[in-house]
Amino acid sequence: MLPWEFQRIYVQPGRKIYGLLIIHDPSYKIGEELTDILYGSGAFLVSILSTSREEGEEDLVTIDLTDSTASLKELKEEIGRIKGVRRVEELEPVEEGLLVDYMHHPLTLLGGRALLLREPALSKIVNDGYRRFGEPFSIWLYYTGKDAGRAFYESHVSILRKFDFDKEKVLKLSRYMFQLIGFGLLEHVKVGGEEALVRVRDSIEVEVNSGSGRSCQFVRGMLEGWFSGFFGKDAECMETKCENRGDEYCEFEIRVRS
Repeated sequence: MLPWEFQRIYVQPGRKIYGLLIIHDPSYKIGEELTDILYGSGAFLVSILSTSREEGEEDLVTIDLTDSTASLKELKEEIGRIKGVRRVEELEPVEEGLLVDYMHHPLTLLGGRALLLREPALSKIVNDGYRRFGEPFSIWLYYTGKDAGRAFYESHVSILRKFDFDKEKVLKLSRYMFQLIGFGLLEHVKVGGEEALVRVRDSIEVEVNSGSGRSCQFVRGMLEGWFSGFFGKDAECMETKCENRGDEYCEFEIRVRS
């Protein structure tokens, strides 16, 4: 499985990296003409991120002009003459070779506001929590995870209500969303009756707790909250294996409380 790099920041020292925001009529396909213009000038197309908006189709284009014979101004003007293009805006780099998309706000996922936290910041939050509050911090992580897990379950069901779905599809969506958001790789080993066995590999919580021997309290709480919604009854979750304790994967046993 390959990692996916978030493509709204580029760090390439020594390269002339620029960005163009192109708004065009969705009835016109500008891709072929755009690439002809770029490659004809010796520019390298780094990436294109496309989305649909009320005012038209939007392409966020990142280009490398290190070996280009044309200036950014010349390319911008030529792209602006493509049939169907309504507007072309330029993203200025912070420094040569350092480009950040500052034209879009807020960051959203499925229409809801989202926040990206890189591992160094997340590690600082978690490890400072343990340093300042000791082991009671794990209780806060657990209950916060439980509330989040129940909210995730309700969100997943609300998405699937737009389709014909069953419990298998709820499980599948939860597995894919767990991975998409960045928690890790989740596997439903067994789900039946009122109990489940779940494995998590490459967990972000393991990474931020690396070397501490601490168990995954947030993920444990999250699975407990999620399966409480899934079973329709209050569930409890125990972590029986953990990568932070030398196991091959983190394993969680979930069952309805008696």
